[in-house]
Amino acid sequence: MIRIAILDDSDKDRTFIGNIINRYFKHKEIRVEIHTFSKADILLIELREKEYYDIFMLDIELPEQSGILVAKETRKYLPESFVIFISNYEEYALEGYKVRAFRYITKDMHRLEHLLKEALDSIVPIIEQKNEKEYLYIAGSSFGKILYRNIYYIVKDHKYITLYYRDGVIKERKTLQEVYQELDAEEFFYIDKGCIVNIIHVCSCDRERVCLTGGTELHISRSKYEMVRQKVLTYWGKVK
Repeated sequence: MIRIAILDDSDKDRTFIGNIINRYFKHKEIRVEIHTFSKADILLIELREKEYYDIFMLDIELPEQSGILVAKETRKYLPESFVIFISNYEEYALEGYKVRAFRYITKDMHRLEHLLKEALDSIVPIIEQKNEKEYLYIAGSSFGKILYRNIYYIVKDHKYITLYYRDGVIKERKTLQEVYQELDAEEFFYIDKGCIVNIIHVCSCDRERVCLTGGTELHISRSKYEMVRQKVLTYWGKVK
């Protein structure tokens, strides 16, 4: 299922956009869950409480704060999500792309459905591919599956690995290399011989550390920095 948040202070526009999205996903036979917001602060509270959305559709001119600032906040919590700005004001387009917006669409109601369909045709296959991948863990008497997108990072812990993910922490008796081979996905890479991170949660990095979703900072080994830098910049180029 794909989860979408619509933020717009106009009841009419929220309904119009929501109807377009519902028609699109009904035609594609894909499950979708749409949450609408008239105020930015309610959406931001949900993000801080670890609510997840795949796509944010944001107006820019809002009473309390701009959609640009809201987008910056979404990047702190969900850097892998897609942001689409839908606005009457073309002059904000450049600012929108500075927060890695996927699209900037003007509120031309005659063309809006066509433009949203084009954007969703590009985004949905990427989201579906990410949503399908799961990591199977066995920790003592418990076992389960974790979506790849929900894994933050994994560290070596003597004869165990400790995996940090959206809902908590698990510990398994296996090597870090075994986990890396099981994941077998380009979004996971070593930043140090004892640590693997999920690139979709990287917010920033410098020569000494990587900053992840939620503010976690992890050490980068000197020998890995150039590789990390290249991977992150390449990935950010892909998700713009």
